[in-house]
Amino acid sequence: MNLRKGLSTKMKRMPQTMLFLGCAVLLGGLSMSARAAYDPEGTVKKGKRWAISAGLRTGYDDNSTTASHSKHGSWFGGWNVLGRYSYPTDTSFFSAATSANGNFFADRPGALFDFSNGVDLTFAHTFNPRLSFDIADHFRFGQEPQLAENNTVYRRAGDYINNGVNAGLSYQLSSKWFLDFNLGHDLWHYDDAQMKRDLERQAITVGPSLRYRLSEITTLSASYSYSTIMYDQSPRDADVHTATAGIVQSLTRKWSASLDAGASVRKEDTITSRESHVEPFVNFGTSYSVSQKAKLIGGVRHSFQETDAASFYYAQSTSAYAGFDWEFARNLSSSTSLNIVDNELANAILKNSPAVDEWIYVVNQCFTWRLREELTLDLRYTWTRLDSPLENRSYRRNVVSIGASYLF
Repeated sequence: MNLRKGLSTKMKRMPQTMLFLGCAVLLGGLSMSARAAYDPEGTVKKGKRWAISAGLRTGYDDNSTTASHSKHGSWFGGWNVLGRYSYPTDTSFFSAATSANGNFFADRPGALFDFSNGVDLTFAHTFNPRLSFDIADHFRFGQEPQLAENNTVYRRAGDYINNGVNAGLSYQLSSKWFLDFNLGHDLWHYDDAQMKRDLERQAITVGPSLRYRLSEITTLSASYSYSTIMYDQSPRDADVHTATAGIVQSLTRKWSASLDAGASVRKEDTITSRESHVEPFVNFGTSYSVSQKAKLIGGVRHSFQETDAASFYYAQSTSAYAGFDWEFARNLSSSTSLNIVDNELANAILKNSPAVDEWIYVVNQCFTWRLREELTLDLRYTWTRLDSPLENRSYRRNVVSIGASYLF
């Protein structure tokens, strides 16, 4: 498999197994507030059941193919349209949304157009003050997508279909104890023959989680999940048992922190045998409100990740991130973020080969100007750098763009 293409969606699909395990746990938290409270577009608060937003963007990409050598720059234009309908009642909430995104590159080798389309369905119901249920379906169809949608690495991935279904049942045992049960299914399908052979798969995850509100400022949690990952063609099937413990703590009125840690026992197929190993992980995050108009965030993550590279089946990934959001003037705001990732790729075929370390650095800067409540302008800059000892994988990239969006 082409190794440059192999990591094309690494930060999108590498975390997919862990994200898939985590999504089901988080859905239980959604159930807690399902009573007509899940309203991502704010349509209910505005007295409207529908919302439509449209945006245009143009800019310049100095390495549109993420090439290691002979970078090829190109001007580009993009558009996005989102439509959402919400229907709340006293005990239920239903939302349906569809989105369409496209990019056109004036001078890029290969395909000039990229398209990404999606459908999102959400239903939540409160049976009584203690018992609630929710289910969500997320469908994505990418046609030669330019971006592997994530906050870290952007690589071309080829056409694909992804559908994820997650359901959660939540029961309040007492004023401090909450029990959630979660079930999820994730499906990936690829048109490209090579991607289909190595990556086409589905995963099923199930498990309970328990939360305890120790005080007004402290919440403890524990969860277990079982996941089975089934590849259509690649000999990489796996069964994963994961246990997690966490704490969310308000340290002061302005400062809060969260910590999740645990381990997965993973049994997976290789070309020659079925192996078992333990994978620890930890996720620490903190947030500090400098003022009512400024906020700092930061954190560190360490986890086991699947990779899309044929020769590198898994990686130990360690990352650090930081961000600063600031409304420095009326209707003018700034958002800055930094991500540093170290992926240690273990060779699953050549057992005695040393691991390979790849370093990824990403800096994002965005300035936003809200001209009216419905109309927003923004200026964005992204710098990306990947350092890898593998041939033709390292690259540098600068992207600058200006965009406008309108909410009808």
